[in-house]
Amino acid sequence: MRCIIRQYSGSTRGLGAGSESDHPDFAGGDRRLGLLDAATHQVVFRAAAGQNAPNIVGKTAPGDKGLVAEAMQQGRAIVVSNPSADARYTENDRIAGLDVRAMMVTPILSQGKATGVIVVINPVGQLFDSDALTVIQGMGGLAGTTIQNAQLYEQLQKAQERYLELFEESMDLVFVTDWDGRIIETNRQAVSMTGFPADRLHAMGIGQLHLVDWDKVGKGFVTLRKQGLAFYESALQTADGDPSRSRSTPAD
Repeated sequence: MRCIIRQYSGSTRGLGAGSESDHPDFAGGDRRLGLLDAATHQVVFRAAAGQNAPNIVGKTAPGDKGLVAEAMQQGRAIVVSNPSADARYTENDRIAGLDVRAMMVTPILSQGKATGVIVVINPVGQLFDSDALTVIQGMGGLAGTTIQNAQLYEQLQKAQERYLELFEESMDLVFVTDWDGRIIETNRQAVSMTGFPADRLHAMGIGQLHLVDWDKVGKGFVTLRKQGLAFYESALQTADGDPSRSRSTPAD
């Protein structure tokens, strides 16, 4: 029988969040946010606001042609003040049923890489003012950070779920302790084999369940902190007082 003891020190980090700018040019215009689909190389519009919003979500734009592609490739915002007279404005940028007077496209950047775009069409005035370019580029950077954090959070959640699944299904006894040896987590096998209920185990120290080999782990677990792993054998103390021989594996 193997007993795994894991020392743990946790921390909590908040995730950042973005908000839509209240710049007047954006408040009245058609706004949309698109993310690059790596499989299809298309930019898929995931969110939209304005009169045409219901018709925008789910629509796509080429990731390699037009103003959307140019903004992502250059990594900077592009302003088109008179589309009909601008050679950069092509069929790929046209929007069915909408007379585009002015358009601004900025890339959503995450760790220096373009992962999507923010598009603003037809500001309240005829043209975007001098501050609009600075504001939308800031929005692109903030959106990139927010989206990246959301993706990392989702990955973390999945990893935690998988860890808990493995933790509970393990045939080994697993005790998670802090660096003072206080038990903070146990799995079902630990409860079953020791005969102690989980709440009782959580009120105990690991030294109450077996004789800690301080020569292996160091006083105050100082050696374990440095080496990260230690092996030794010890008798596991059970609720009925019948010690079971176990192989203990403290890990940081």
